[in-house]
Amino acid sequence: MGNDSRRQLKTRQKNWAQNMAKGLTSANISPNAISLWSIFFAAVSGFGFYQMAPSSEWWWPLVGSLGVQLRLLCNLMDGLVAVEGGKKTPTGDLYNEIPDRVADVIILLGVGYGLSQA
Repeated sequence: MGNDSRRQLKTRQKNWAQNMAKGLTSANISPNAISLWSIFFAAVSGFGFYQMAPSSEWWWPLVGSLGVQLRLLCNLMDGLVAVEGGKKTPTGDLYNEIPDRVADVIILLGVGYGLSQA
């Protein structure tokens, strides 16, 4: 139940990941939508990291870190739902890659601007 050309990640085989992917698949959530959600979580992360320097609040780094983890979870789930869930689309390869690049830039910008204010 997988594609040999895909990078092997042990996380894909974990029960929680398989169950979450099955839940998303049965809820009829498209892998493309999951990919777009990664941009939202990257924005949360970038904002959290951006706020670290001007704010003395201890939880901004936590917000940034949590956003990164949720963005990575989206990255995992979009592939599982697409391949293992059988919801691959003709535009799926673009949705798999472009939101990842946008999300990475958003997070890095947040970190960079946050550090520049330190």
